[in-house]
Amino acid sequence: MSKKGKIILFVITVISVLLMSAFIIFFIDNSNNRCISVARASKMLALLESDKTTINSYSDGNDDRWYYKYMNYCQKNGLTEKDKIKKIYNRAYTYGDLRFYLNSKKISIKDVEEATDINPEKHKDREYISDADFKRVYDYFIVKSGNGNVHTEEITILGTNDTLEGVGKWQLHTNKGIYYAEGINMDKYVDTLIQVYVRDKEILSVSIKISDEIVYENVYFEKGEGNTITAYVGKTRRVFNVGSLDKNFSSCVGDIKMNKGVVTSVVLKQDTINGKVLMIDGDKVELENYGVLYLDDNFHVYTTYGIIEETDIENILVGYNITDFVIAGKKVCAAVISEPMVADNIRVMIMTTGFTSLFHERVSVKATGDYIVKYGDVEEVHKGTEIVDIYPESGYLSMGRISITTVNKEDKITILNVNKSYGNPSYRGDIEIALYDEGLVIINEVPIEEYLYAVVPSEMPVRFGVEALKVQAVCARSYAYKQLMNNSYGKYGAHVDDSVNFQVYNNVEEKDDSIRAVKETYGQVEAFNGKPITTYYYSTSCGHTSDMSVWGGDNSGTPYLTSKKVNNSGEKTDLSDEENFRKYINSVNENDYDYGFGYYRWKINISSDDLSISINENLYGRYCASPGNIFVKKNDTWVSEEVRNIGKLEEIRVVKRTSGGAISEIVLKGTDAEILVKNELNIRYLLCSRNNPITLLKGDTTTFYILPSSYCIFDKTENGYLITGGGYGHGIGMSQNAVSNMVQTGMTYDEILKFFYEGSEIINVYE
Repeated sequence: MSKKGKIILFVITVISVLLMSAFIIFFIDNSNNRCISVARASKMLALLESDKTTINSYSDGNDDRWYYKYMNYCQKNGLTEKDKIKKIYNRAYTYGDLRFYLNSKKISIKDVEEATDINPEKHKDREYISDADFKRVYDYFIVKSGNGNVHTEEITILGTNDTLEGVGKWQLHTNKGIYYAEGINMDKYVDTLIQVYVRDKEILSVSIKISDEIVYENVYFEKGEGNTITAYVGKTRRVFNVGSLDKNFSSCVGDIKMNKGVVTSVVLKQDTINGKVLMIDGDKVELENYGVLYLDDNFHVYTTYGIIEETDIENILVGYNITDFVIAGKKVCAAVISEPMVADNIRVMIMTTGFTSLFHERVSVKATGDYIVKYGDVEEVHKGTEIVDIYPESGYLSMGRISITTVNKEDKITILNVNKSYGNPSYRGDIEIALYDEGLVIINEVPIEEYLYAVVPSEMPVRFGVEALKVQAVCARSYAYKQLMNNSYGKYGAHVDDSVNFQVYNNVEEKDDSIRAVKETYGQVEAFNGKPITTYYYSTSCGHTSDMSVWGGDNSGTPYLTSKKVNNSGEKTDLSDEENFRKYINSVNENDYDYGFGYYRWKINISSDDLSISINENLYGRYCASPGNIFVKKNDTWVSEEVRNIGKLEEIRVVKRTSGGAISEIVLKGTDAEILVKNELNIRYLLCSRNNPITLLKGDTTTFYILPSSYCIFDKTENGYLITGGGYGHGIGMSQNAVSNMVQTGMTYDEILKFFYEGSEIINVYE
């Protein structure tokens, strides 16, 4: 070919490419949605089949085209024709492509036509299918798949990589958080309500545009001046251009109305109230002096100290008044947390005698000195010896919560309807009583340090000495601090209860040594990378600790909780192998810090009949408490569903142990059902000893309502099983009995804490 011919051919090629690009832009991406490209169709079909992580494995390291992995997945899995990936990515998806897909999935064309009124056989192979018709067929595919992985959602786009700073490639900021839209230009949909196909936060395609008119409700206005407004819409900071503002404003909440991307009006909501939060639950909040208020459907929470950002409702802590609530239309439309919380008080739910329930039929109180009962605007002063009885139907509760305070802050309030190990307990701080459908709730609000006065002796024997008690004080404070932040009982107006569900509180009278330990560690908590941690602890180890896998958890968030020997070696060993653990639990090591304590090793002889009774009596309760950890075998598949009875026990099979040796998964086969049980606590409840004596290390015997631990093995006997185990508790974090012996070796409280919580440090939360 001559040089002139080559030039002509090159020009023709360039023109063809430009024309093809124009075709793609016009016919594939124009507003009329004339057709859909093979690349985009491949993405939609691939994600209908599999997740993004799997599809990413079909990428070519040398090819960074976004569509390659989707087309490669479809071709490798027989959903599209092979060996055309570089040739056909930019052409329209055709009816021939659709028929190939239907044949590959063995989907009847007749069924498609009945469901969509579209018959692919009536079209030529090379005829492209319109975007709208493809989506109608795709809707049928979604229904037919039945897995719910791909679904539609209504969202509003707040910003894209091209329209908003700090947004990554293919990333979208929406009113529902961060989404991704690989291969799709979403710029034109900013500030528009649309319906999209979604899988795992990945947008497959825009289904329809719903409206150009939108309202961003209850946004936080950082400032408005001149012709711009800086606002936080959800977690996204936006700058809106507006006409000239009537007046400047800042640090308030309001609405922004828009039409076709243009701000049409701004409404400010500046009525606020403030008070101590007494309860927060779902759609309502209770404030001191204001009662119960209902939350707007578009309720938002913002923090404005440090970095302004939207946060979660869980960050509104009961017992504190650092939050301003914005009122509009008789509802709370937003909450603004304007200052960091200094956690100095904790609110404790007082359970009934024996820790059997959160709810009381009645409450009877007196005090060690004069006390005040307040309900509504009424304040009654009572002598300390005078008893006040409160029932659900009593007039005290007609105006909401009752508060009981002592005139002299050094006095304590005694609750007469509750019994602890030393009799009727007396409490520092204040008492609140509230009525719920289930009964009366008692809440003790008390300074954290004074709370610890009653926790430390209840959790650790005072005879262990001050140094050991200081270990317990730091652990207890750390645990309390983290639980306070969790708002576990927010709907009742509390942070924790007084049982082993959290920390045992006031079951043993305050002691001088435990008070001293609390005072000498004032404000100290255990931290990792400068942040307080949850300091799990338990009674006795078997000579080895475990990590969070005991509860089926991931250890990535708790690197300070490791599996290792509880002796001066601190050696890390793996006891997950059944034979290795069997050898370990059938031996003792006098160097273990827990050696010498009864529960260090224990044995139980129990009949198959007794075990069967225990399993069947506890099974339904454990399923209700932990449905994601109880499975029944159906057609060789483990299914999480209600199960009440396995019949007579035939086999116990350990499926999985942690590296520390604790059983985390076990199979129990009965005559009527076979179940898989996960989580050490479920295992301990089901295989409990009941009335069968537990023989401890030195021959002493005792009984308990659950297995002491899941660090155990099972040996078949003539009538049942011999269970050989060690330790008492879950085995995560600190062994309390080990601390006693560690102190005897000369270790200080901070050294002991570093041993059990590797890489941690002590910080003071009040500084």
